[in-house]
Amino acid sequence: MTKKGMVAAIACAFVVGLISGGAVVEVHYRSSAQQDRSLFENKLRCQALAKKYENDNRNFAALTVVLTVDYSQARHTCVAEIVRNESVISSYDVVDLGTKETLYASVCRTGADCNLRSAQDAAFKKAVASAASPY
Repeated sequence: MTKKGMVAAIACAFVVGLISGGAVVEVHYRSSAQQDRSLFENKLRCQALAKKYENDNRNFAALTVVLTVDYSQARHTCVAEIVRNESVISSYDVVDLGTKETLYASVCRTGADCNLRSAQDAAFKKAVASAASPY
């Protein structure tokens, strides 16, 4: 092979590599953008489910507040931290908003120093991160 042929072969390989690399980057970009859009839509759906949960559980005897809500990719559902304050009891729960399953529950007498929020936060983070029970 002549020097001119060798340069042409190298140039051709470079161009093919450049085009292939560009195609791989484009496919990755489009796939990543689709995943981001899907996650965003799921998080919006979770916000709507949290509002609905609060409204469905509103009554005069207890105040129900959704503290945090997030989409769990491991569970493929929305998970929420919920506090219910009644006259003498407060409950701190982590709930699967899709199935209404209580994933974590703790109860404390209203006004007592129970320090249950940190345990609830830990259970919420575990429920969002994995499909395993946070108990």
